[in-house]
Amino acid sequence: QFCETLESRYVDRKVVEQLIKCGAFDSTGGHRAQLMEALLAAMRAAGVKAADKKAGQLSMFDGAGGRPALPDIAPWPQESLLAYEKEILGCYVTANPLLRYEEVLHTLSNATVDRLPELQDGAEVTIGGMISNLKAMITKTGKNAGQKFVAFKFSDLTGSCEAVCYAADFDRNRAHLQKDAIVFASGRVGFREETPTFRVSSVIPMEKAREQLAGSVRLTVSSTGLEEDLLVQVQDIFRTHPGPCPVFFEVEVPGGRKVLVKTANEHFVSPSERFFADIEEVLGTGHVRLAGKPT
Repeated sequence: QFCETLESRYVDRKVVEQLIKCGAFDSTGGHRAQLMEALLAAMRAAGVKAADKKAGQLSMFDGAGGRPALPDIAPWPQESLLAYEKEILGCYVTANPLLRYEEVLHTLSNATVDRLPELQDGAEVTIGGMISNLKAMITKTGKNAGQKFVAFKFSDLTGSCEAVCYAADFDRNRAHLQKDAIVFASGRVGFREETPTFRVSSVIPMEKAREQLAGSVRLTVSSTGLEEDLLVQVQDIFRTHPGPCPVFFEVEVPGGRKVLVKTANEHFVSPSERFFADIEEVLGTGHVRLAGKPT
């Protein structure tokens, strides 16, 4: 109906594609992948109807039930859906990609963007968030004159700030300084008048953040029904994922109390996503969590 109403000389295929990608047709009942797949046929049908109307003929698409059904295909994955929204609108509409990592961002960050103005100049922080608006620049003066550095926007779930990674740190981190990358960035807060700038010295990709930033792993179990066979399975997982991260059992005992038990050093683990998946397969979802390093 949209294609029939607006002539193609005013609204071409590219414009309609952009409208589909940013969600302008979501209220029509079809998802965006279906609408994109059906677009060419819709524009052809609209052209046929326009030609028939001009010739004074009844179009085959007139009347109730005259339009074909949308194709039966899978929706776009959320990553693609959000990427298209950002491409067309410059922002996300359906969801914030950071929400997927909300728990780990909260656990492993020791500061948030909205609290940076309250910190002292030179304060060291580690914040999980997203990189955008990357701009490569050249240092003009000083010992690093002629070397490349980058300025960018860094956003977490509380807000955005200006960030910079100077030449001395850029080469070491350049692989992780990518557009729309979700990372943990460490560095110092600097102030230009009252506006904070995040001077980034280290960037850790999300897939490595648990292993490099976690202070400990906490496993919640109940003393009721806690059997040796279950503990053996957990111990086997510890052996499969050895690492530097301490593991604590939070044991729920009768009466509502919790007892915290630290495992021996030989049971320390690498808290990767695979480790979490293996533990949850044995203990169930919600029984394993990270704790950040003491600040």
